[in-house]
Amino acid sequence: MFYLVCALVLATSLWVYQDATALGATKPEHGGFWDMSPMGWFVSCLLLWLIAFPVYLSKRGELRQAREDEHARQASAAMRKCPFCAEPVRAEAIKCRHCGSALAAGRG
Repeated sequence: MFYLVCALVLATSLWVYQDATALGATKPEHGGFWDMSPMGWFVSCLLLWLIAFPVYLSKRGELRQAREDEHARQASAAMRKCPFCAEPVRAEAIKCRHCGSALAAGRG
């Protein structure tokens, strides 16, 4: 029974590390106690599994939302507004895909 519990703790701790890495968890400069890197989550889950694993599961939504916000910010940074129809187009575009107008080479 002891080995089964140890295997469960190790397996879930490894999953937490992999999941936190995939979600892009990083330790912020002025974060709280439960804002940590993937390695911090792994060690916390390994040593304090009964506390850290449920806390990670509750923080997982915040990590996912932060990743989605970062992707949206990067995508919007690569876009510009068409001066003719005001629709977003890629920064490298030379022709608007919405109205067909020719765009200036620089950022508009």
